[in-house]
Amino acid sequence: MPTRHCKRLARTARGLFACFAALLLSHCAQLPGPAPSAPINQQAHEQRLRAIKHWQLQAKVGLRSATQNGSARLNWQQAPGDFKISLSGPLGQGRVELTGNANGVVLTQPDSPTLHAASAEQLLYQQTGWNLPVSLLTDWLLGLPALALPVDDLTRNKNGLLSDLSQAGWQLKYSDYRSVKTVFLPSKIIATRTLEDQQSVRLVIAVYDWHISHKP
Repeated sequence: MPTRHCKRLARTARGLFACFAALLLSHCAQLPGPAPSAPINQQAHEQRLRAIKHWQLQAKVGLRSATQNGSARLNWQQAPGDFKISLSGPLGQGRVELTGNANGVVLTQPDSPTLHAASAEQLLYQQTGWNLPVSLLTDWLLGLPALALPVDDLTRNKNGLLSDLSQAGWQLKYSDYRSVKTVFLPSKIIATRTLEDQQSVRLVIAVYDWHISHKP
């Protein structure tokens, strides 16, 4: 009797281990993969990037300028026609949430009145001092030049992915690409800009989580 009981326990343990292993493999399969090991088809890859309709990222951002020096956690959700940006702890100010659509932009902070504006960049700068080119970052974060403005300069790495971009007065450097579904997305972006007073702004974005969808 004890022997049969032990055998049943052994079979149960093996079954549970197999289920656990399957779940673990399933979870690992959803994690970002490595960068490409060979040159990509640049045109086809850009078409796939442009076809992404919904995406979300989580990242750590750091800003350095003559008057600002701090970091924050960034959660950015993008959909056709609207976005939601959450910054947690920028320069000790707590949580800042910025949402936008065709009707304008709204900024909310704990224990503060809700603010409205037409420009996300102006509203965010006025309240936090952070100089973020929000309208351009929707393309830049995906490793794409912004369609709305001309490109001053652009270079690619040996695999055909964007490595340096100069646009709208900003210079961007891309690195640490990872595969996410059918595309390769950057995990690190460094953006710098020289202002009119010759002071510089340096923005570092380190992405640690990507989610994308091609649904309409």
